[in-house]
Amino acid sequence: MVVFGPRLREATVLSGKLSGSRTLAGQLRRALFVACVLTVLCSLAPALSSAAQVTLAWDANTDPDLAGYKLYYGNSSGSYQFSVDVGNVTSYTLSGLLEGQIYYFAATAYNVSQNESGFSNEVSKAIADVTPPTVLMTAPANGSTVSGTAVTVSASASDNVGVAGVQFSLDGVNLGAEDTAAPYSVSWNATLATSGAHILTAVARDAAGNTASAAGVSVTVDNAPPLLSSVASTNLSASAATITWVTNEASDSQVEYGPTSAYGQVTALASALVTSHSVGLSGLAASTVYHYRAKSRDAAGNLATSADATFTTAALPDTMPPAVSITAPTAGATVAGTATVTNGTHTLKAVARDAAGIPPRRAASPSLSPSLRFSAAMSWTTNEPSDSQVD
Repeated sequence: MVVFGPRLREATVLSGKLSGSRTLAGQLRRALFVACVLTVLCSLAPALSSAAQVTLAWDANTDPDLAGYKLYYGNSSGSYQFSVDVGNVTSYTLSGLLEGQIYYFAATAYNVSQNESGFSNEVSKAIADVTPPTVLMTAPANGSTVSGTAVTVSASASDNVGVAGVQFSLDGVNLGAEDTAAPYSVSWNATLATSGAHILTAVARDAAGNTASAAGVSVTVDNAPPLLSSVASTNLSASAATITWVTNEASDSQVEYGPTSAYGQVTALASALVTSHSVGLSGLAASTVYHYRAKSRDAAGNLATSADATFTTAALPDTMPPAVSITAPTAGATVAGTATVTNGTHTLKAVARDAAGIPPRRAASPSLSPSLRFSAAMSWTTNEPSDSQVD
């Protein structure tokens, strides 16, 4: 048995007070002698408990009027927040004490008249912290796919006394420095890791050196962008086009386009993750060369961009008929030939139709002096290539 401090001296009643400076409820009929030397034995509670137990023992008081003992204790020397009446025993186990704390103890004796002695010698005990922290990974999620230069790795941790720090690790190798303040996290540059499966975990530490490891989470690093192929422009018209391509993994769809390789315009992002892509362009100018490139980003955020390509929009439809004028015979000319006509003046008309099939424009014709039978050669010009017909 370990003895702490000197024996408590005799406590003599003077004017209703003990020399140990405790006020009595009334005059003691005789001196109360306390020979109360505290000893302390410490036994810890089960490992999963945050509380500890301390067993205190002391020498018996020989006063014939002794009724029992009281234990006083607290976290400051000479200042006791708690007390307990233990009865007429010479040892007692205090439970519910917090780990990582220093406790100070003293005892008093009281008689059948409830007169109480002064404090015994004080003993102290540092309650060891043997309870490890608890720690749980909170990000990224187990089974997730990650990529990029700033992946957040985080954990929650708690301790019965206090968490001193959390150290993250990647495949058993420390990932960054220990984080000593909540919330506990570290930024991970996943582009430095090889593509494939990896294990992330965290170890929490308290001030007493107790540690606990979180269950690891498995993540897949994807640093490879999608592979774009079969990029093409289709359905060309004077004002629209469709850009198509395929990817080797599900990705979103977007196209940049414009009159130069600087583009300048971009379609709205089609966020659906697909492998066959089709994006329509509208509002284009006719007969114009356009540059374009396709863009796709996979679920991990890796972006792929195709090479520059071009297409030319169609010309506007031809809605103007050709212009035509008769150059021969001249107006008022007399002609002869094999055609049978009635006597009188007749009109020759030239009809021209262009390649677009626009309805013909008829040229003004000269008036001819008729004969019974005639033949004539007519010639005319148009402002664009056209077929020929005479009415």
